[in-house]
Amino acid sequence: MTDRADTDPTDTDRTEAAAIWVTPETCAGTGMCGFYAPDTFGLDDDGRVTILDERGDPPADVRNAAEACPTRSIRLRP
Repeated sequence: MTDRADTDPTDTDRTEAAAIWVTPETCAGTGMCGFYAPDTFGLDDDGRVTILDERGDPPADVRNAAEACPTRSIRLRP
């Protein structure tokens, strides 16, 4: 199952609209996502990536987390 957190691109409270897709089934549980964006990503009870709060970290940190994922289990809207 893919977890998806969407934001409204017209949301004026955001400096950069983003959408994050995570695929827990492919997650290796390394925790790199939480290292780079700890308020956005965490690991669930099975040790797989989950979205805590899409607005939890600055967009650059979220991008770094996605790029650091060794299994590419995190994708961002370009």
